[in-house]
Amino acid sequence: MERDSLDRDRNLIAAQLRLARESTGIPGRVFLSQDALVEKLSFELGFTRETIAKIENLDRGVKDYELVELADALSVGIEWLLGRSNEGGPQ
Repeated sequence: MERDSLDRDRNLIAAQLRLARESTGIPGRVFLSQDALVEKLSFELGFTRETIAKIENLDRGVKDYELVELADALSVGIEWLLGRSNEGGPQ
């Protein structure tokens, strides 16, 4: 199996990540840009706007510790981000 195919199979959060990012943000804004999300993530992850775009476009998988960081930065539950629950989504 090719690497691209493996990443696509392992990326369960692409649609939920985009939905959370576009539904979250500071008051008066309708969405959180990819750059703004990168700023909210811990420096150790080394995420860039391109990293977020690759995840949202199914071109990159997400590791377990990255999932936790993304959920925290977006203020959503991990189960929601994985698409396993309707609760814990963006407020």
